[in-house]
Amino acid sequence: MIASDPIKISVQGSCKRGSSTYDSMTHDTGALLRVIARDLEQIVLPNIAVPNVQTLVGMMKSLLEREAGQMETPDEVLSPPAGSGLPELIASAEAQLSRALAGETTSRDGAWAESGAGRSAAQSSDNVRLSAITADQITAYLRKLPDWNWVKEARVSQTAGGFSKDTFIVTVTGDGREDGMVLRRDQAFRPLLTSVTDEWPVLASLAALGFPAPRPLWIEKDSAIFGASVIALERASGSADSAQWSGEEERRANVVRSSARLLAQLHAIPAAQAGSAGSGVPGSNGASPAEFAADLARYWDRIAPAPNPLMDAVLSWLADAAPERFERRAIVHGDYGLHNLLVDGEDIRAVLDWEFWHIGDPREDLAYIKPFMDQIGAWDIFLAAYQDAGGLSSDAKTEQFYAVLSSVRVAMGCYALQHGFGQRTPTIDSKMIYVGRSFADRFLIDAARIAAGGGQ
Repeated sequence: MIASDPIKISVQGSCKRGSSTYDSMTHDTGALLRVIARDLEQIVLPNIAVPNVQTLVGMMKSLLEREAGQMETPDEVLSPPAGSGLPELIASAEAQLSRALAGETTSRDGAWAESGAGRSAAQSSDNVRLSAITADQITAYLRKLPDWNWVKEARVSQTAGGFSKDTFIVTVTGDGREDGMVLRRDQAFRPLLTSVTDEWPVLASLAALGFPAPRPLWIEKDSAIFGASVIALERASGSADSAQWSGEEERRANVVRSSARLLAQLHAIPAAQAGSAGSGVPGSNGASPAEFAADLARYWDRIAPAPNPLMDAVLSWLADAAPERFERRAIVHGDYGLHNLLVDGEDIRAVLDWEFWHIGDPREDLAYIKPFMDQIGAWDIFLAAYQDAGGLSSDAKTEQFYAVLSSVRVAMGCYALQHGFGQRTPTIDSKMIYVGRSFADRFLIDAARIAAGGGQ
């Protein structure tokens, strides 16, 4: 101990930030990270056949390049002056985000495309990450269930899907039969607190009412079985890739009208028939819009990774702009976008991903889907079909509030990932770090622009 003290003091003295030794070390480390990132792209990535793993390696490459940029470029303090309004705070946040991403761009579409990507079903894991569900595991488990004891073999693949859930596609065979199901499993770290166990009541109720949501088959809450709670859902045909139908005018109009009628049908179901009060996702707990906003603020107090003047300003705006009441208490999907509509031809076979569902105002779903419909030039068609089917009329001020609220909710999920990494939570992996760093500020800036009246 005595012998090592002088060395410790010497290193600390020569490697202070701003010293030539420190600058040289950080530049060398940045250069090393860039070499690793290059080799991941040019050597490792071409030799990987599993799409989810390709995506994950691409995320790791981006993280390394960004970290290299941070180390090679001197810190720049871009904090806006005290008392700045939303425009100044937005401009500052945009500048900081651009620097942090080292020239990359992010978007809401990118978040939906990348947030579900993860490990393949063939991968192993260490003692802090959940293992993939294997074919042997699911075969042994199903053979103990009366309705599935005919199963002899299973094929399992992991796919992208859901903000904070692992998704597995399963095909089972035996005794001349074949069937399929989708497994959704809680991740070890849940950034917005929701669990698949919260989805079971509403999915069971909707199945009984004939609404096209995935029919639940079984649920396993014992985390000793699969590492975390799992829900099994009936597999439906179709694709959630809107590019397959949005480019054809007539087909686009028909799918859009179908999606609008389905949303009106959902909102017409009495809230009492939902089976429970909701998923508990932050920003959905309370008896009024103001209580929803306060719920988000409380969650931010728990997970804020660092002071954030823009978040403070947006939360203040939500508190001031909250409508007095819900226009109608209804089942709200909370993530009703094109990425969650399973379309086969012109038919919507299923509405997917109910992890954000809750009881609230139908206009929250209207506000959420509007930018998706605007992107394909179909908002007027959607709104007319929604209202023709008995849905509420549009209200710009109320929908502005809910558009901000939903964007802040997703931003907080990303900031929670940053917080988990900062706390050295062992279940945080590189995918979560990438999503947290890539999209937290993007969704917050979007929310701030909506609050300032600039739209999405």
